[in-house]
Amino acid sequence: MTASGRCAGAAQTLAAFVRAVGPALGGLSWAVSLRLAVPGHQYLAFAFVAVGLAVTRTLYGCVRLPNNAAAIKAHAAAALE
Repeated sequence: MTASGRCAGAAQTLAAFVRAVGPALGGLSWAVSLRLAVPGHQYLAFAFVAVGLAVTRTLYGCVRLPNNAAAIKAHAAAALE
C-alpha cells in the first residue's frame, strides 16, 4: 500500500463520515433552534454553520503546504524510500 493510497482511503473515510453525520447534526441544530423562545432563534442553525466554517478556515490557514513542484516531488520520493 502506498502513501497516496492511504491518504486517499483516509480522505474517503472522512468524507463518508461527514456525509453521514452532517445531516443529523444539521437537523439537531435546527430542532434546538426551534425550541428556543428568543428573537432570531431561526438563525441559530445558520450561526452554527458559520462558526464551523470559520473554525475550518482558521485551521486550514495553519496548514503549511509545499509551494512548488520540486518540493512535492522530493517529499514523494522520500516517502517511497
